[in-house]
Amino acid sequence: MTEFVIFYEHRTRELESVCLLKEELCRRGYRVRVANTLFWRAFSTFLFYRPEVLVVPWLYGDREVAFFNNFRVPVHKIVNLQCEQIYTPYDREDPKIYPQGAAKKAFHVCWGEKEKKYLAEAGIPENKLLLTGSVSMDMDRPMFHSFFLPRHELAQKYGLEETRPWNLFISSFSYVGLSDERLEEIKQVFPFAFELADISRETRDILLAWFEEYAVSHPETVFIYRPHPGERKDRKLAALERRVRNFRVIAEESVRQWIFCCDKINNWYSTSINDVCFLGKNSSTLRPVFIPTFMDNEELTQEKFITTYEEFERFNESENKGPSEELIKIVRQYYRYDETPAYIKLADSLEEILHGCCGEDFSKCRGSHRRDPLWKRARMALFVWLFAYVPGITGAIRSRRRTPYVERIRRECFQIREEYKETSRKIQRIMNRKNLRRRCR
Repeated sequence: MTEFVIFYEHRTRELESVCLLKEELCRRGYRVRVANTLFWRAFSTFLFYRPEVLVVPWLYGDREVAFFNNFRVPVHKIVNLQCEQIYTPYDREDPKIYPQGAAKKAFHVCWGEKEKKYLAEAGIPENKLLLTGSVSMDMDRPMFHSFFLPRHELAQKYGLEETRPWNLFISSFSYVGLSDERLEEIKQVFPFAFELADISRETRDILLAWFEEYAVSHPETVFIYRPHPGERKDRKLAALERRVRNFRVIAEESVRQWIFCCDKINNWYSTSINDVCFLGKNSSTLRPVFIPTFMDNEELTQEKFITTYEEFERFNESENKGPSEELIKIVRQYYRYDETPAYIKLADSLEEILHGCCGEDFSKCRGSHRRDPLWKRARMALFVWLFAYVPGITGAIRSRRRTPYVERIRRECFQIREEYKETSRKIQRIMNRKNLRRRCR
């Protein structure tokens, strides 16, 4: 019997926090399984594990409950991490972003008082709301700073001059370069997809001109453009990097890693302002093109924007350090932050749920995912495992179908597994070195 199974979706968004929670539960003596929602790890987890408490990244309704509660023995205790808790004002008017149907019977993690209030108004019982703070933001605490590469190692790794000022831009231009067909698909979920794509293209053209002018007139600085994981490096960006030697486009490493090492942080539309705040850095929000409030990040609607190049230059030349009082005030509305880390509070809550809660009956949930017989699930798990981990079979499938799909899946499986192991090892070393609080059953 496994006490906890924890699912995560995006490794760049969730892996660090999931590993941190898992290591804390393991230190307390529990058996914990971590699995990605994709590939054979999900299939094998459903097939071979019988958790007492199931922890999931999102839970909107019956469909998601039916998908995650697909074990041989149904789980009666489900905890929703709610990995998305910052929305646009337009999204806040849509009831579909809040748990519906059987999902209301699960427990839901709240990063701050605002989210707890929203969920309570959506009909979630008070005893199902866990106000713990964000485990992801725990990685910004001083106790975990050794998790990041130090500046001199990052400089050596990417050929940067350590002694120069590093100015960072956190890009969110994932809509630039998308086809009309793809935007039409996104429009089904976000009706303003085409409008935001137009704003993105216009904004990026202006900002690239700002970055070039600043980098050329300030050769003593290193200007780092960190693209969004979904952004494509097109000709304009590549040409600018070739023309200006101190302008660099670097997609590797987490955005939190770059915030940790850079001196000035420039933002446009990213929720990474929260990491900026908790890491004690100075940031700006660049808005040369107006974004209507209803489609903006709800945190950023309260920010003071930089709208001209002169303001942008003054900010990046200033000696100010640390987040502004205005930013701190905004972030604290959405994130609970005190002396006790969120991962400790969440682990405490999971223990209480494990030992003290009788759970709920999710068996009547009717979702779109039907429960396959055991033999079918075993066949699927074996098939996916074979083509993901056996090179010969991978080659045979690829050559017959003439598609790189199988090789891409295999590469991503290995990448997820290795990154998970390395992240867990680093967190274990920090916990052991710091002699962090330990609690056993």
